Amino acid sequence: MDTMKRLFSYAKKIFPRISQTERIALTCGTIGFDRTIFSGKGNLDELKNYKVRMTSEEELYLNTRVNSLCKMIDSEDIRKKGCVPLDIMKELRDIGIFGMLVPKKYGGLDFNTHARSQIVQKISSKNGAVGVVSMVPNSLGPAELLIHYGTKAQRDYFLPKLASGAQIPCFGLTSWAAGSDAAGSMIDTGVVRKTLGGKNNPTYIELTVNKRYITLAPIADLVGLAFKLEDPDGLLNEGTEGITVAILEKEKYPELDTSMCHNPLGAGFPNGTVKADKIRVEVSSIIGGEKMAGSGWKMLMECLSEGRAVSLPATAVSASKTATIGALAYSRVRKQFRTPLYKMEGVAEKLFDMSKDTITITAAQFLTNAIIDAGEKPSVLSAVMKQQTTERARNVINGGMDILGGGGICLGDNNFLGGNYTQAPIGITVEGSNTLTRSLIIFGQGLMRSHPYLLNIVESIEEDDKKKFYKNVFKLVSDSFSQTLGCLTPILDNNRKVELRRLTSSFFLASNVMLLLGKRFKTSEMLSGRYADIFGNIYLAYSVLWFRDYILNDVTNNPDSYKEIDLVLNTCIDSLLYEIQESFYEIADNYPNNTGLISTYIRMISFPYGRRYIRVSDNTKKEVIDILLNNSRLQEILKENIYIGPSYTHLGKLVSTLDICEEELPLETIEELCQVDEFVSHHPKLNH
Repeated sequence: MDTMKRLFSYAKKIFPRISQTERIALTCGTIGFDRTIFSGKGNLDELKNYKVRMTSEEELYLNTRVNSLCKMIDSEDIRKKGCVPLDIMKELRDIGIFGMLVPKKYGGLDFNTHARSQIVQKISSKNGAVGVVSMVPNSLGPAELLIHYGTKAQRDYFLPKLASGAQIPCFGLTSWAAGSDAAGSMIDTGVVRKTLGGKNNPTYIELTVNKRYITLAPIADLVGLAFKLEDPDGLLNEGTEGITVAILEKEKYPELDTSMCHNPLGAGFPNGTVKADKIRVEVSSIIGGEKMAGSGWKMLMECLSEGRAVSLPATAVSASKTATIGALAYSRVRKQFRTPLYKMEGVAEKLFDMSKDTITITAAQFLTNAIIDAGEKPSVLSAVMKQQTTERARNVINGGMDILGGGGICLGDNNFLGGNYTQAPIGITVEGSNTLTRSLIIFGQGLMRSHPYLLNIVESIEEDDKKKFYKNVFKLVSDSFSQTLGCLTPILDNNRKVELRRLTSSFFLASNVMLLLGKRFKTSEMLSGRYADIFGNIYLAYSVLWFRDYILNDVTNNPDSYKEIDLVLNTCIDSLLYEIQESFYEIADNYPNNTGLISTYIRMISFPYGRRYIRVSDNTKKEVIDILLNNSRLQEILKENIYIGPSYTHLGKLVSTLDICEEELPLETIEELCQVDEFVSHHPKLNH
């Protein structure tokens, strides 16, 4: 018992305390498969109940209304003018795109998560700016906050207007002083005041905000704002100070200035500032009314999963699919040295990496949509989705640009990739930069939130509850011992499910080692980033295994296609296993200030018999590309719910060649598809 007392005293010194904003973040959303991974007990069977589906109404909307919208969009015109034209904005209103999230009783479409994801994906594949305009009102913003927290009067008044597009919303969170640290560095304030005269001396909020990077702000009629509420005279209910969310109509608050615009890499979607200096705002403008004053951070944390888990991954998958199917078709048409590009090994290698990453993030997108449609709000998995999909999409786009060459860098109607290349850093930056998400959030918050024992241990220390502390430490030690024995058991076959389950146990044990760093585990960001990579790749690998069953059910009557698809999906998993392995070794090599015992332990519980996985072989990569160029089911996966366009468009004609025997491609078609856009120059010297 004396030993346990000393351990308790030592733990009180080294374990970090949880701030109020962090505690809110840790208690928001739901814990599901992320807990399974952090517990070291990965189990594919746990995912089998998740089903991805769309209703017939949603499929009809996607294949008719959205297709008609995409056909209207002139991406080159949007690029030149730098804005989404009024006729497209009108069409978005007419088809109800702004109300996809809104319940039908308020006039909305009330589409499920997967349908919203696929709709945003298809629109984004035609034009990123229109995709963003469609996405934002259905992501973190006034509609979602009103649905979950608004008063009945607020819902009845605002939601029909949002559903019809009569009011375009924006949401102001980020200020000049607060980027990713939206809570800790927020400078925007609302001070509760009381009028000196007037009936019953009503209270109001004196609001001062200076927001930037606010998408749709320049065209918004309805502005949601997060600010720090101060009540120095105690005019509201006790305990209502803190981050608060209000909703303001521009026509009622003309002093609210949204006139200044940003230009995010020339993408063409509206983005700008929201400024106000001591304007008088009614207390009833707080979403949820006075009782929700000071609860804004909790509200925001619970609603962030839509943007991180659904909207941004939809745009990432859209760009990846467009780049991959386009590059595959182009590499078959385009020849250099009398050889189709795909037969040149340097190109084949890039095509493999593009295809592997695109299929992987598509699998994760489907699984995550299914998890959310099951009613979960997975905060840790949503951070993984945001970081992994946008990062891998950037790599896919870069590969596509290398293959397209001049066709990728010369802008014009024929260039289906240049816009995605230019705009790739936007997805990397927003909703918490990928650097922050990887280095601090996924593992730093994920460990505290999803580890089976850690939060209980930290709370027991803060509560000075020795009994609770001893109980959870005993469970941690006991579980660690049994899982260590399991990790040392040799795996005799190449069953990927078994391999992944063992690596999940290794992750649990290696995560426990980070606890020895105490408070330093939060600031050891390089190590934390590698743990985040392992966690993210484990989730992606389970996603591909789940997706494998989903896809292969379609082709059970075609043994050859079954084998081909199985091979391609297995290469995705094998690549992830290799990445996981290398991250484990990097953690062991870089664990700080140890005598070598901890590094040895990490290697022992992860790869006791040495490195087990190798990169996918060159021959397998070439085989995968041959399969992708001939297997119609895999091509359908890469084309599904992106707008290819009719055969008279450049991308449509290019992709249609995949159905034509390579030797039968007409020379004039090849020549046409290898052309880039040309313009009459407006340079004064050339026109002299």
